[in-house]
Amino acid sequence: MSPSHAGDGAGHNRPPAAPDAAPRTILDKIWQAHRLGADDQLEVDRVFLHERQLGMVERLGQQGVTINSSRLVACLDQQMPTQERSTGAGFSDGPASAQVMATLEQLEATSDRFGVPVFGPGDPRSGVLNVVGPEQGMTVPGALVVGADDHMSTHGAFGAVALTLLDSELAEVFELGAIRRERPELLRVTVSGRLGPLVGAKDLALWLLGRVGPGAARGSVLELGGPTVRGLGMDGRMTLCNLAVEIGALSAIIEPDERTFDYLAGRPFAPSGREWPAALERWHQLRSDPHARVDGELVVHVGDLGPQATWGSHAWQVVPLDGVVPVPDQRDAARRDADERALHEQDLVPGTSVADIAVDQVFIGSCANARIDDIRAAAEVVRGHRVQVPTWVVPGSHPVARQAEAEGLHHVLRDAGIEWRTPGCSLCIGSNGDAVGPGTRLASTANRPQRGRVGPGARVHVLGPAAAAATALTGRLTDPRTLT
Repeated sequence: MSPSHAGDGAGHNRPPAAPDAAPRTILDKIWQAHRLGADDQLEVDRVFLHERQLGMVERLGQQGVTINSSRLVACLDQQMPTQERSTGAGFSDGPASAQVMATLEQLEATSDRFGVPVFGPGDPRSGVLNVVGPEQGMTVPGALVVGADDHMSTHGAFGAVALTLLDSELAEVFELGAIRRERPELLRVTVSGRLGPLVGAKDLALWLLGRVGPGAARGSVLELGGPTVRGLGMDGRMTLCNLAVEIGALSAIIEPDERTFDYLAGRPFAPSGREWPAALERWHQLRSDPHARVDGELVVHVGDLGPQATWGSHAWQVVPLDGVVPVPDQRDAARRDADERALHEQDLVPGTSVADIAVDQVFIGSCANARIDDIRAAAEVVRGHRVQVPTWVVPGSHPVARQAEAEGLHHVLRDAGIEWRTPGCSLCIGSNGDAVGPGTRLASTANRPQRGRVGPGARVHVLGPAAAAATALTGRLTDPRTLT
């Protein structure tokens, strides 16, 4: 069953919470607007599911759990292998193994039985969950959206509270459309400074992760703001929010503004017609009040920020691409131990120039960087050149792929020797044939560089799309500014 109608379960008509005397943050306003009878019970507007959780719908239904499908939507994005994209007819899912197809047929039957809308094979809107939801206008300012995906924080770019579900919470949210959570702490991060050429949201995100470190934001929601954040487009804001959980944050949120509203205007599931002016009026109120209390605050200036990459096996182990692999941090015992483990896992030595780290393969895709701006950035770097190592570009959705093809970007990529593949999670998670060989060192625009995640013994370096494209041209981790 494909999603086919706008407005369902998105909280568009939710009245604002009763005004308080005390100033409130945007998190407070959304949290209070979604509270039910119990202080810790929250009504959710949308529940996003992958294949595995759609299978859980079937099992829970068989156990007698009532499935309230009005808020549910699923993307079949992790099981399908990707392949070279055929563009003659404008849409191709490519072949899949008999086992994968049998699984997908079972999930489609579950969709039909319980009325859960699915973006699946053959649907020209399908793709990666955290790309499809925002792209279709399913996430709007002021919403509370949840999903069994580690990077639900992506949706916070729209001024929504986006939380990752535990498996133990699925039965309650399927039946009641609600979750139980205590209001988390809020850490405000204000960023100023201008990003230079070939420096993007991924570089900013990695740099911030390195600044904050693995402990300071644990269990918090990050409120991201300041001139630098406001200067990002929606694709960049989604990248920034996507990476927030890599330092232990629960989620991230950015106050909506005219860029947000312009992006949502006309999206299939966003408010439309007479609902649109009323929605805009509500959304304009989604600001943190002056002097609203926050639980922590960090103010940073990016200065002359350059392209960044991870050297270690955690996303906060970051270094500039023109830098060197660092000595383990001696100021913090836990961080020092993590750094020492990462050096071993990545087979690196402190003092090694990042530009001397050779890679075997490059991947540009994932819910962190598979949107149209990311593909444009990669294509611009490789235009007129040839890659030196196998390189995949995997768009985040079929609409992204069609937009890139309409702009001729797929020709630029293919002329450079890059595989232009069908949408899916692919080498972000390394499943169903989309994996690298044993011991491969991969330069990736995904979000999580753990060793072995995308293949046996594989080592991953996370970086932005322009830097990944530059790395593909040289076969070594490369600052794209050095190629101009």
